[in-house]
Amino acid sequence: MTLSKEDMQRLERDAHAIESRSSVTYLADAQRCLHDTREPLDALALLRVLWGSSHAKREKQKAALQDAGRWLEDRIRREIDISPERLELELGWLQRLVAVHSASETDLEDDDRPRPRTDNGGAPFGAHVEQLRAKRNAAAKREARHEDSPAPSPPPPDRLPDFFEARFVSWQEALEAFKTARKRRKQGKLPKNRLLDVVPVAAELQPLAADLACSMFGTAGMEQLIDHDGELPTFQIAVADLVSRDGKRVPSRIMLRLGAGG
Repeated sequence: MTLSKEDMQRLERDAHAIESRSSVTYLADAQRCLHDTREPLDALALLRVLWGSSHAKREKQKAALQDAGRWLEDRIRREIDISPERLELELGWLQRLVAVHSASETDLEDDDRPRPRTDNGGAPFGAHVEQLRAKRNAAAKREARHEDSPAPSPPPPDRLPDFFEARFVSWQEALEAFKTARKRRKQGKLPKNRLLDVVPVAAELQPLAADLACSMFGTAGMEQLIDHDGELPTFQIAVADLVSRDGKRVPSRIMLRLGAGG
């Protein structure tokens, strides 16, 4: 997973807005929690707990924790379904950028630092973790339903392809026609020509070819089937070979693959 140029520019701006380099410590705490739990809101809850702990007693610690906690909360709110992997990657980069861009703690005295708001002793971030968790769970359910739903069917074709596989509509009728042709040939009689209905093998093409037929002696390749034993094979038809005859579209030739199953 990588970050785009726009992502890095946003993180640069976020790092500039974080005033204390000590925020790196709390960002690292959040990253470790995220790595262990794989849940962004658990990391936010951890930072909120740290507000009242010995790890954030001094004002400058609270200022740094406030920057880290507010960034994390804002980032989750902006993309409620952000993946743990993506957030962990951004936290890692943000720590590096803060270390580069933030002023050193030694550059400012405690009294010169802006004081974080600590009304009622609560952290100024993460007050609505459970509401965010509900939104995140709802987003995950929507995504799961989307993944489970079948992909939309492609639109049906509006014309026959240049080449398509076809078969006889009725194998029994075709076999009887070939049997009759063999019998007349043995009797020294000229076999009668007739049209045998055919249909594309692909079901989606069948509505486009309800008028297809092969001529017993007018379609090149059909004579090979008269003496063919076994199941009748499928064959290929080229649209360019179709001609109109007796209300049907009849191919002047078919391309056989004798020996293949129908």
